[in-house]
Amino acid sequence: MSNDPSPLKYMGTQSHETMALEAAMAERAARSAEHSADPAEDSAVGKAATWAVDRAKDTVRVSAAYVGERATGGLKSYMGHEPLRAMLIAAGAGAVLMVVATKLARSGARAARRSVRSRS
Repeated sequence: MSNDPSPLKYMGTQSHETMALEAAMAERAARSAEHSADPAEDSAVGKAATWAVDRAKDTVRVSAAYVGERATGGLKSYMGHEPLRAMLIAAGAGAVLMVVATKLARSGARAARRSVRSRS
């Protein structure tokens, strides 16, 4: 037998050395990530700030869910009592948005034509 590496090593199978090297690199990366964490979190002020930010995020999430539920409930109630008016409001809003989109598209096309003409 020779000391040449097995051809299977290069065909997708991994040797013990390669697996050990990958494990060591993963461990090193994990340790590096732990040490590169925000040093402010180690202090009391950092912990308090993190706690306050987490509480604020939770409060915003709960508030957004509450407002969404209230808006949905109000909209369903309004549509149940005034279906024709709700449909007309939606159609009007859609028409206004289409006019705005058309104006933006046309102004963009004009600007593109002007820049093409000026380069010619």
